[in-house]
Amino acid sequence: MKAFGGLALALVCATSAAPRTVAQTFTPGQCTGTSRPDVRLDLRDPEVHFQPGVSVATLTAQQRTITDYQNQANSTNGVTRYRVTASYDAQLRMMLANGACIAPTLIRLRAEITSPITVIIGNDYPTTSCAYRIIKEHEMQHVTITTRHMRSIAHVIREKLQEHLTNRFYSGATPQLAQTAFYRDMQVFLDGAVRYADQVLKAQNAVIDSQESYQRMEQRCSDWVRPPQSP
Repeated sequence: MKAFGGLALALVCATSAAPRTVAQTFTPGQCTGTSRPDVRLDLRDPEVHFQPGVSVATLTAQQRTITDYQNQANSTNGVTRYRVTASYDAQLRMMLANGACIAPTLIRLRAEITSPITVIIGNDYPTTSCAYRIIKEHEMQHVTITTRHMRSIAHVIREKLQEHLTNRFYSGATPQLAQTAFYRDMQVFLDGAVRYADQVLKAQNAVIDSQESYQRMEQRCSDWVRPPQSP
């Protein structure tokens, strides 16, 4: 096994579809026709925390509990962990004639990496060593890729949500049932948005996680030391 094993990403996806709503009554006849809600995007870059390192053997064992890494042969010298979430607040118009019908008028969307992004580097490498510096540099590349692409992804999700909600109305026998129909539809949309973000971020981060990349990194250090391979 090569002295420089795999560095890895651990991703947790989550959605939140329990918005705060403000209902505004509107008159019969307004539940058909055109409706174009104002979908606004709330962008916030996450903080980055460096977690005290554990051994490379422990990091490797932890990574192999994740489906995408169960069959990896390399050791894990460093890992970047992040959590993708999507949530929203909504303002709704509501008609209360012959049942209830609602249409969203304002959506404040948050599609983001939740703070913090956590970076862990195996403590087999002294913080003053060349290997530690190179591993940290690599993990910070993952941080940059993840935050930069998440901002682009969030704009795509906002546009897709705007399109999805245009001229869309939700009805029910009661206001509660109409709102439930809206919440369920939003949950399905956000679940798909998080899966989309997951796929894009994994693909972009995989570009720098090749064996050739690892070999080039190892060659930059003359004092690279092979860490233990098992706890």
